[in-house]
Amino acid sequence: LKARISNLKLSTSVCLVYHIKYLSNLKERVTPGQRMPVDQDWTAVYPTAAPFRQGSVPLPVRMGFPVKRGVPPEKGNLELIKIPYFLHLTPAAIKKHCEPLKHKSTFCTEWPSALDTDAKYDEHFPVKVKSKDYVSAGTSLRNPSARIVHLRVKLSSLNLDDHARKKMGTVLVLHYSCFTVIYDYAMYLLTVLYHESWGSVDSEWTDGQAAKAITVQKMHDTLNHPYR
Repeated sequence: LKARISNLKLSTSVCLVYHIKYLSNLKERVTPGQRMPVDQDWTAVYPTAAPFRQGSVPLPVRMGFPVKRGVPPEKGNLELIKIPYFLHLTPAAIKKHCEPLKHKSTFCTEWPSALDTDAKYDEHFPVKVKSKDYVSAGTSLRNPSARIVHLRVKLSSLNLDDHARKKMGTVLVLHYSCFTVIYDYAMYLLTVLYHESWGSVDSEWTDGQAAKAITVQKMHDTLNHPYR
């Protein structure tokens, strides 16, 4: 029994020593922001959009209302991680991204001199895609609405006869929604509709009353869409 008690005391003292050493190491530990040199490449610290990291920023940044006439805490400040920041869009980062784009041989080519009018441009590039980018102060860095695109193409630029043109317009109202279509689905839908329009004649599409009812119902659903 005495041997067990002595072993227990010894193990307790050893654990206490390790715990004290661990706490001392925590006090001596410095963050990457404190070790950061003056000539640090900031584009390597924040290469892309990311939440605020106190350990990576060598500045005493605080946010929030003063509590009891005091300064908000420097560490563990939840207000700093609730909204996105633009620490990745510093002048050095913008310059670093724009320099490669200036080299025409790498990313850009000269505009074709033959496309000097809008009519020629529409003839060679009939498909037009319109998208939107959002900048907002929210809890997420990404906005789901940025994935939605609007694809436009003139039916006159497609090789369609009168029947295929009518069928394509009728089938389109069943599968297209301007509030939920992304780029990949829009290109897929255009390809499928083009080949489907040349299919065999079906009474479902030749019936004018049925097509009119489908169109009216689709317009009603679009106008009452929750994301409109």
